[in-house]
Amino acid sequence: MLFPDFTDLYHLRADGWRALGDVGQAIASMQQALRLGPASEEYPSMTGIGTYLTLSSLMSGDTRIVFGETSEDQPQF
Repeated sequence: MLFPDFTDLYHLRADGWRALGDVGQAIASMQQALRLGPASEEYPSMTGIGTYLTLSSLMSGDTRIVFGETSEDQPQF
């Protein structure tokens, strides 16, 4: 990767993998973004990438399998 310490790129790459249906790669990219944490001040970054936004993304939709949950586990309102 051209900028290996730019957290936002890992988060965006996860979005791309998810759109392509590759949940495993999406999870791996989000986990890397979480490991890196917030981006360095040398990069323009969205607040929450590498922290709460990435974690929220990891815990939603088809990536919930990482936590052993399925759509049947969700409350029906």
